Amino acid sequence: MTDAYTDPAGVITVRLDGGLVDGISIGNRWRTVYDPRALGEALTQLLTSALPPQHSVSYEDTPAPGVVGELSESSARAFWEELAQYQHLLARRRQRAAAGVEAVNTPAVPRTVFDARRRVGVSYAEGRFESVAVDPDWADRVSVSELGDRICEALTQHPLWPPAHADPELAQIDQHRRNFLSYLRS
Repeated sequence: MTDAYTDPAGVITVRLDGGLVDGISIGNRWRTVYDPRALGEALTQLLTSALPPQHSVSYEDTPAPGVVGELSESSARAFWEELAQYQHLLARRRQRAAAGVEAVNTPAVPRTVFDARRRVGVSYAEGRFESVAVDPDWADRVSVSELGDRICEALTQHPLWPPAHADPELAQIDQHRRNFLSYLRS
């Protein structure tokens, strides 16, 4: 499903399909609304508003002490097995992180990517879009079509955000957490 995002001035429209940039339209009057630096800032603001919230683990659903009901023997055993698996996988992941080893199957996205002519730069932080910058001298001289093509070329090299649970190990850790918490709620 493609979603379109337009800046308040109606000059820039970005089409996204999931986390991928599907296309960019820049209106002919962009120079009357933005200077090249402001164009990059407007693109950054527009794309940042389209980003989903960052994945974070929420512990709000953890029952308060004393609220947990009594577990049957089989449920208690299953709870402790899930909790032990969760703790084991989490400890192993933390050890690798402390040793400087990257997470398994985390897609590598460079900090900054450029179009082929190095006129447009796109910055990422941990695989998540951060900003767009346009060479101001170049942007003042080129056609709207060329400008849009170069921006699109730079933005289409990587998704704007990593897919949810691109890391199967993290997905497994989260699943064990959900499993042991389900016993506490029953």
